Amino acid sequence: MTWAESSLPASPTNDPPTTRSAPNPGELDKTQECGGGVVEPRSAMLVARTGRSRPGRPRQEGETMSSGIAVEDSCFERYQELKERQYRYVIFKVRDDLKGIVVEKVGSRTAPWDEFVDAFPEKDCRYAVYDLEYEMAPGEGLRSRICFVLWSPMVAPIRKRLIYAYSKEAIAKSLQGVAANIEAADLSDLDQATVVGRFTRGK
Repeated sequence: MTWAESSLPASPTNDPPTTRSAPNPGELDKTQECGGGVVEPRSAMLVARTGRSRPGRPRQEGETMSSGIAVEDSCFERYQELKERQYRYVIFKVRDDLKGIVVEKVGSRTAPWDEFVDAFPEKDCRYAVYDLEYEMAPGEGLRSRICFVLWSPMVAPIRKRLIYAYSKEAIAKSLQGVAANIEAADLSDLDQATVVGRFTRGK
């Protein structure tokens, strides 16, 4: 909006004209009321859009992602324990009240890939991480890579699929050390040989 100077007719006492001055630029970053609502400052809008108040800092409990759903501390704790080889996989879910992402299940270090895949619900969405071990070639020994999975089956409610898709990037980036991101809409997307092939082909 452009603010222009407007003059009133001179009064008999020759008072100076009344003017409307432009708003101070420094005031633009403050919260303002507008049409009964509130316009958030740019700094607040940045946090709302990115979910981060400082770049590169792991998300903590109470901090919200762009979808407004917070990642609870237990998610980071279980993920760190997976990296320390206490678990083979961790499955996360969005709470029913949509106020947080929590740990639903952990798999023992001996849990095979098939058990991990079977843990996903048929008609609901989930996030998960799996510490995948594989051989590049016979005799070269085992290597380990962490995979992040967004499980979003086609038969899940559209609203659920949108919520999980909208929040996926933020949680995936918060879990440092993930080597591959997999978006699975059916079981064929979680074929173990196909997933391992992403690493053995150098992709």
